[in-house]
Amino acid sequence: MTAKIKLNAASGGGSISINAPTSAGSDTDFLDTSGNLAVSGTTTCTGNLKAGTITDTSGNNSSTTAQIAQGRCKAWVNYNGGSVSSPRDSFNVDSITSIASGKHQINFTTAMTNDDYAFFGSSAQADEDNDNPCFCFPYQYDSQYKTTSVRVKTGYHTHTSSNISIANRSFTSIGIFGD
Repeated sequence: MTAKIKLNAASGGGSISINAPTSAGSDTDFLDTSGNLAVSGTTTCTGNLKAGTITDTSGNNSSTTAQIAQGRCKAWVNYNGGSVSSPRDSFNVDSITSIASGKHQINFTTAMTNDDYAFFGSSAQADEDNDNPCFCFPYQYDSQYKTTSVRVKTGYHTHTSSNISIANRSFTSIGIFGD
């Protein structure tokens, strides 16, 4: 198989051919056996790099250029409010601090660029007979949206009264979008 790399220049263009290797693994290979350009080490592009999808070296994690331009979730976590020390799963969350029942601080591994990010949260209780609606929201916006953390409240509203109760919920999920 022969792959072509097109070179464009102000004085004209041209192309060169690079033969794809018959087996992977040679450190002189520029193309893998599928014809994909394989680059290792530090590579600098001083012009306009065009790509449809960017994938990590394992080929498992990819993002389209549109997804990158629009922004990915900068931090997220799924945890049990009664056991904040061991989240079920997370991204860019270093730890969760329990302030009080139903009040938690989500600490980011890498700080946000500013404190104008968007917060999305939900909570639920693992009790099939519990039909009280649950909530999850940030509290004290003016002082608690920080570049390194955000504080949240979880709880529920009872059907029998107009009161709300701040309480740990067994399923809490939070997402942060921003710069």
